Amino acid sequence: MMKPLSVGVSTVPAGKMRRYANLKWHDHFRHFFVSYIPNFFDLFKLAFGIFKSYFKILAFKPDVVFIKGGYVGLPVGLAARFFKNCPIVLHDSDASPGLTNRILSKYATKIAVGMPLEFSKYDKSKTEFVGIPVGEDFSPASAAEKSVIREKYKISNDSPVILVIGGSQGAVAINQAVLEAYPKLGDLAAVFMVAGEVNYHSVKEVVDQNPQSFNGLQVLSYIKNTAELMRMSDIVITRAGATTVAELSAVGVASIIIPSPYLASDHQTKNAELFEKNQSAIVLSEDELTGEKLYNTVQDLLKDKTLRAELAKNLAKFHIKDSADKVANMIIKVGQDAAQK
Repeated sequence: MMKPLSVGVSTVPAGKMRRYANLKWHDHFRHFFVSYIPNFFDLFKLAFGIFKSYFKILAFKPDVVFIKGGYVGLPVGLAARFFKNCPIVLHDSDASPGLTNRILSKYATKIAVGMPLEFSKYDKSKTEFVGIPVGEDFSPASAAEKSVIREKYKISNDSPVILVIGGSQGAVAINQAVLEAYPKLGDLAAVFMVAGEVNYHSVKEVVDQNPQSFNGLQVLSYIKNTAELMRMSDIVITRAGATTVAELSAVGVASIIIPSPYLASDHQTKNAELFEKNQSAIVLSEDELTGEKLYNTVQDLLKDKTLRAELAKNLAKFHIKDSADKVANMIIKVGQDAAQK
């Protein structure tokens, strides 16, 4: 968790362009009302956001504008273009650039990326691989440290531990596959499933109605102690969100990645392809995901200690320990260089 800081906050409107990959033809009818019409009206929000950002930058006189990506940064970045001594620094965590960063990359002085440069689509002359900043508590656990954490959760050192994280909102497909794989999965290991706040009650209802079938399954809505659970786990089953995978790379744990196929630019699939290509994780497609397939994949991975160690080692190569310092130093240098012009 971040420590509280006394930092001023000023807001501007930002229009969101709702875009989803791999939609079936009939999905477009539903999205006409939930995506396409709101997208049209959000263009006006974007325009107002640029207008408001211009006057905020004029008043605040920043030395640098730092944008982490996402639609919220677009109006500020576009407004910063109008100021000669207001350089832009971007950070992109994903293997595939998002729409905001693609637009602003033309005007950025420096671009920090979370993936190695050979996978970057940005101008290499102004791009630097800095990794993705994660909390200091995400670090490899020694055997003794694992033992202490497992004792806290009353888990034997001899029992494998599987952690399932479907992202902040959870993932219906992953939750369903885990429920289908139980109780056979529970015979293999202690399982912690973070179902997400949206899906927690529906999952908990199924588990509570069948206590014998789901004996031992730990269903959680949300976790604050993510690092602790990752550090004691033998396998983590998760989406391909860049930050979650960055945390896993910092801890060094074998992972089964199931990318969401519906997000903008299909960026999770592209992240997953990168990790699979580098033998850093096992990747399963959501379209082919079943309880049986998940169980067989976990069973094979638990049997192969060498493969687990290799996956963890290869994933750890994506972690840069001082990532936050590198980003901060980049921002400072860009600001200093601009001040000297």
